[in-house]
Amino acid sequence: MSHEQLQTKVTEILENVFKDTGVEYQVNFENEESVGEDQVITNKLFVSLKTTDDSLLIGYHGGTLASLQHLINIILFKSFGKEGMVILDVGEYKAERKKKILEVAESAIEKARALKKTIALYPMSSFERRLVHEKVSETDDLTSTSEGEGRDRRVIISFKE
Repeated sequence: MSHEQLQTKVTEILENVFKDTGVEYQVNFENEESVGEDQVITNKLFVSLKTTDDSLLIGYHGGTLASLQHLINIILFKSFGKEGMVILDVGEYKAERKKKILEVAESAIEKARALKKTIALYPMSSFERRLVHEKVSETDDLTSTSEGEGRDRRVIISFKE
């Protein structure tokens, strides 16, 4: 499967989604190719949408955006197998959210060091938790773990033993 085939399929899916909504949109694609542990080449397609009503597609805490991305990925899996995957962003929501999560992580790192205590962050999505874990891994004296189940899963930042 080529990048062009993936883009064509995503364009078709988006046209069907927006057909009866009255929402106008512009789409921008960026491709990334990687080889997984199973030696399968995966095409990641970063899809950025600008619409006349971004909040409608983002939803509460990005829930609608996550659902739309999941739906697109299910359709792509049925069409192309493991080879195609979409990362969807609307109105730069994910880019802004990533920036905010990294700020939260930095603040928690500073707080843990200042108070010399373990810090528990609020519940986050797996994407957000991964960002925090990556930020904490850049430190020499701290470590992070995830605790909890489902929507209550959160990152715990503590000192290395």
